[in-house]
Amino acid sequence: MKTKILLCAFVVCITAATLLAQKTKESHYIEPFNYGGVSLLDGMFKNQYTQTRDYYLNISNDDILKGFRQQAGLPAPGKHMGGWCSKSSEVVFGQLLSGMARMYRATGDEAMREKAVLLMREWSKTLSSMKLGHYSYDKNLCGLIDLYEYADVKEAIPLIEKITEYAIENLGHIRNPGVIHRF
Repeated sequence: MKTKILLCAFVVCITAATLLAQKTKESHYIEPFNYGGVSLLDGMFKNQYTQTRDYYLNISNDDILKGFRQQAGLPAPGKHMGGWCSKSSEVVFGQLLSGMARMYRATGDEAMREKAVLLMREWSKTLSSMKLGHYSYDKNLCGLIDLYEYADVKEAIPLIEKITEYAIENLGHIRNPGVIHRF
């Protein structure tokens, strides 16, 4: 039963755009973009990609993982990242994984894929103490799905299942739109 629920959640996330791709009056479709075959020519966009790539690759893995490791009671070398990530990179972690997976798919950059896989593996060691909110669950789920979809990382599937089981058990399923939720 759990597998069916998790598979359903996975399929819904992967195919959300496809499910919305019904013909409209204007005959337009919404389709997912798979990033394959993207070529950046010399110029502003390639420069921006290169700067982003270099930035991602130069963020210390220990800095990214520090908050997760501390929460899990594991040795936590590295520095706090500051700003929104002053305690943990939880609010951006899934987005980093997504970005790296998509950059890999678009460019074939193995260094980007390797960093994302290493981060995912190290993060997975901290899941026994997991405390995700709705936002972090959503971003981490998307990051893991992107690793599976765009970087062919099969190891992401059990992690998708684990964090989805956590979400089913721990995250509220009813929100009252008239109530302001404070975080």
